[in-house]
Amino acid sequence: MPVLSISPSCCATEETCSESVVAPIVIALLYELVFGWAETSAKGHGAAFVFPGILFLLTASEAFNSTSYGIFLPRFSGAIYEIVSSPASIGEVMSGFLLAALTRVVAIAGGFLLVSCMCFGLGIVHPLGLFLAVVVSTLIFGMVGLIVGILAREFEQIPIFPAFVIMPLVFMGGTFIDIAEMPGLWPDILAFNPLAAFVKVYRFLSNGTTTGNAAPGSGEVLAICGVLLAALIILARLLRTNRHRRTFSN
Repeated sequence: MPVLSISPSCCATEETCSESVVAPIVIALLYELVFGWAETSAKGHGAAFVFPGILFLLTASEAFNSTSYGIFLPRFSGAIYEIVSSPASIGEVMSGFLLAALTRVVAIAGGFLLVSCMCFGLGIVHPLGLFLAVVVSTLIFGMVGLIVGILAREFEQIPIFPAFVIMPLVFMGGTFIDIAEMPGLWPDILAFNPLAAFVKVYRFLSNGTTTGNAAPGSGEVLAICGVLLAALIILARLLRTNRHRRTFSN
């Protein structure tokens, strides 16, 4: 009688999928559940209000983590020599990291969107626009992850950026409360928060509304283009600096 056996590679694939895809979705759903309930109690907005900001936080964080650890681990282990010794150019290698991050982020964002629609009854007003926003955000923060991954000397340096830059700026960018409703000088201070533009665009594409009752305009577009241009310039300078010593070693 034949015996059904499961190869170790299948088990490893299943474990990797659960850790890299399912875990971020579960964490994002917990954010949506807790803060969505809080918004319903306080303002009556509910999950539809907090969903866009959480989706952007999920996209930016996972894109950064994918590329930063993706290039740092080969540097740390020495496997980077096998990568850069291939006929592919440095630009093609970097594009591979970005495409891998994009594949993972699209799977995570799609799973989060699907579960949110089923559990909270959310509807997306501009699905194609939201998909393009996820792609653009992934490429931007994927490039930022490559920059940090190339410059980092230790593992402990990589989580600093998402913990002290991405998450605080997204939280203070109108994810859970309208910036205009904040007391004192906070609305004027947070007007210079570049990630608030991402949250505003995501909210408009998700449910057709946005903070301040105004659709995203030229200011938001310029902020996003500015972040993209800055990431491109810094990454290009790093690649140009390392084009003769292709191990990206510090």
